Amino acid sequence: MSKILENNVKHLNATYSNINVYFELKQFTVIAKGKTYDHKEKLKDLGFFWNAKNKVWEISVDKLVERDLSKTFVGPYQPMEDTKKKILEYIEQVSNKYLHDLLEIVFIKGEYRVSFFNSPGAKRYHHAYTGGLAEHTLQILEGALELIKIYPYLDISREMIITSALLHDIGKVKCYVNTSDGIQITKYLEDFDHIIFGITIVSRLSEELIQSDEDKKKFEHLIQIITSHHNIKDWGSPKEPKSPEAWIIHTMDQLSSKIGGTVKNKN
Repeated sequence: MSKILENNVKHLNATYSNINVYFELKQFTVIAKGKTYDHKEKLKDLGFFWNAKNKVWEISVDKLVERDLSKTFVGPYQPMEDTKKKILEYIEQVSNKYLHDLLEIVFIKGEYRVSFFNSPGAKRYHHAYTGGLAEHTLQILEGALELIKIYPYLDISREMIITSALLHDIGKVKCYVNTSDGIQITKYLEDFDHIIFGITIVSRLSEELIQSDEDKKKFEHLIQIITSHHNIKDWGSPKEPKSPEAWIIHTMDQLSSKIGGTVKNKN
């Protein structure tokens, strides 16, 4: 199998698995399986044709290798296992017990430990693909940590940067869902928006974790950052950032959403 053919089949599966369409190399053709009838127009656009005798959508290998389809898909820049590994490593860098326990519940032990890494970042505008939320989150985290270096004279909490970057969009875990018709929004986005629902998640999980006044201050700071990470009301934030940490998270969120999740997959 040529490298282009191998990559094309790989990227076809990575791109269309969220709508339950799968691709398989069979002798001299690549056939489509799953809910192909529902998405026949997409298959036609890719060059597939209906083989009435075998009752399958297929494309010849020769035609499939004419184009490097991997360059046409928007998707995760790196394998999700690599993104997850980096996120878990950053969590281990947080020594404050309240913040660390909160992150551990969300990303390692709690109900979102799997769904977070499978969630899209949006329906269409940025990081709109499986794993997009985690990729967007890591981009913000790593960019924010670089921004800290520019301001060595400010008392910026690295642990709060890590925690707020990881949790700023946690509300999106239930705002979008992959269906046979692609990414769809849920009632959580319609009724609450991801910021409000994210605040609800963090508040609920923090109830039993806060053990001191210092923990409460960190909780309130974290909530303010989540609340303000879109900066203005027209963009969904009821309040603007107040702290250096909040401004850094907002800035990186803007950058990631504008350029980080709209480029072609380079894998």
